[in-house]
Amino acid sequence: LTVRDVMDSPQTRLLNQLSIPAQPCMECVWNATCAGGRLVNRLSKDRGFDNPSVFCGALRRMYSRLTAYLVNSGIPIELIEANLGLRCLEPALEPANAVLEIA
Repeated sequence: LTVRDVMDSPQTRLLNQLSIPAQPCMECVWNATCAGGRLVNRLSKDRGFDNPSVFCGALRRMYSRLTAYLVNSGIPIELIEANLGLRCLEPALEPANAVLEIA
């Protein structure tokens, strides 16, 4: 068994595939924070793991509201973006006092 055998194995290819966020997540402002969600919440019969988390909407609202709360508390948005590795959060923010809609 060589290193090449391990690198070319189906298991290694699967691990590499799983480390990539789902295609719909690639343009999301929160991608660096959630990376597409936990694998257990991404699996589907039709697309395998190439799905956003089933909790994607809730996670985006939570991240947005928490960030808005921090900004409203005086923490500069640039500092939040830098610490979380994010890009341009302002369009993604919801009011910190927004009422959570339960569907």
